[in-house]
Amino acid sequence: VSALALVHQRFSTNTFPAWPLAHPYRMIAHNGEINTVKGNFKWLRAREGMMQSAVLGDDLKKLYPIVYEGQSDTATFDNCL
Repeated sequence: VSALALVHQRFSTNTFPAWPLAHPYRMIAHNGEINTVKGNFKWLRAREGMMQSAVLGDDLKKLYPIVYEGQSDTATFDNCL
């Protein structure tokens, strides 16, 4: 929990505007576009089976899928962080 919050407003340019796609997210806020979202999505999904964590161990698999279809570009990046 934090006493601080960061918000901003922008027009949706590469996704259809919808409230479920609105910020805020846990780790990231930006005022731009991530135009490589499809490539990043496919790259991450292809490598989920190779991911490892000394902290989470086998519980890492409970986080899969890390990203999923229908998320905004920012939500996809936020989930990766």
